[in-house]
Amino acid sequence: MGLTRREMLGRGSMLAALAVMPAGLSAIAGAKTVAPSARLTKDTFASLLGSSFQVTSHSTRQWLTLVSVEDLPPNPPVTGFSLRFYGGSKELVQGTYTLHNETTGKFSLFIVPAGDGQLFYTAIVTRI
Repeated sequence: MGLTRREMLGRGSMLAALAVMPAGLSAIAGAKTVAPSARLTKDTFASLLGSSFQVTSHSTRQWLTLVSVEDLPPNPPVTGFSLRFYGGSKELVQGTYTLHNETTGKFSLFIVPAGDGQLFYTAIVTRI
């Protein structure tokens, strides 16, 4: 079964995000502003599909909407899932941002722009 160009670009974005994260999200999960990691599970995020998250970093403050939660592909063999967000008034650059949602509280997340000039972002959550 072949992959479409869109699927290939999506998977490439996820793998790029994994490659630039030195120790995955688990290193960020120890930050003081993070909600207890037990609440940052795939099931928690799946229950929040369509919810808004306030995103802040330095002078940036905008809202993103969680549009998908998916298992990682079997390669590389890590346990985790991907999050896809959409929104904001200006494109965010790749980096670590503080997100806030009433259910999860505040937590840090490394996000990567993931959409051909559109305001889509991908985050990879791994459990090491």
